[in-house]
Amino acid sequence: GNSFSIVIASLFIDFLPLLPLQILLINVLCDLPMITIASDTVDLDELKHPQTYNLKNLMSTASFLALTSSFFDFLTMALFYHKGPSVLRTNWFIESILSELTLIYSVRTKGVFYKAHRPSGLLLSTSALAAVITVFLPLTTWGQSVFGFIAPHWQDLAIIGAIGVSYFFTTEVVKLLYYRYKKAHRIKL
Repeated sequence: GNSFSIVIASLFIDFLPLLPLQILLINVLCDLPMITIASDTVDLDELKHPQTYNLKNLMSTASFLALTSSFFDFLTMALFYHKGPSVLRTNWFIESILSELTLIYSVRTKGVFYKAHRPSGLLLSTSALAAVITVFLPLTTWGQSVFGFIAPHWQDLAIIGAIGVSYFFTTEVVKLLYYRYKKAHRIKL
């Protein structure tokens, strides 16, 4: 979702939507919890029968979720573009990481997120660490001088929080509808 959003945004705005170092930092902070995904608990239903994956269907799942992510990226850009490059970059950086972190907790089960097994402590702690770094790094002198962030206003953080919550629940709905469709049509993932 983010790569697609950056490419499309670059066609319509007259500055880089994210700086290269910011993109690399997004990747590092989002990959941190993904490294620990192997320690996560799995729903018992997933373990009952051996499963094979159909790459075509897996790609369609990823595409639906990427489109959902891009919608919220474009919403973030629309809300913060008029405030200037530094504000947009900082706020999009925060929104991108927080939305990717919440996505982990949505897609770790085919069902409703709160009915899934509790995530592993390692997954929770690395996600929390990434989220804390994401929110507080732009407030530091180092984050501002090295990464080009600015200290976000609390109103902007509230908007990003609302976008994040909306993104999570939209992702849940898209995921549940997608799996319901797959089940109704007996399509293997």
